Amino acid sequence: MDEDYPEHHPAGSRVAVLFVGLILGALGATIAWVATSGNPFSEANEIVYETITVADVTPTSDQICWSQNPERRDAERLCAILALDPAVEPPAPGDVVTIGRVQLRTPEGDDFRQVVYVRLSDAPADDTTEQLTDPPG
Repeated sequence: MDEDYPEHHPAGSRVAVLFVGLILGALGATIAWVATSGNPFSEANEIVYETITVADVTPTSDQICWSQNPERRDAERLCAILALDPAVEPPAPGDVVTIGRVQLRTPEGDDFRQVVYVRLSDAPADDTTEQLTDPPG
């Protein structure tokens, strides 16, 4: 006899199931988005502007190197591909310049640095790394 009457659920339980489904769906979509396109908060493929003191430029002007802390001999030395317009003069060792650096990530997962912007800076030589969000003026 109980089989003839449908079950009655309180109205709140259906709304709760709907909200839980929406939250789980949004969470799943976010995880799938990060898994397929990478971390949206990383610096990969974005230009970061910083002021550096040039340590070395290769003779063919295709690579530039600088130190994270020029006052220390054992400081980490960074190098990047110098990808400038041929009309732009590459900086010389010892120059204080503002660079636009890109950390490129290929679809295969390879990372490499590329400098796409160089401008002589008015900053003193001991001011090494100032990160800017917009290109200097």
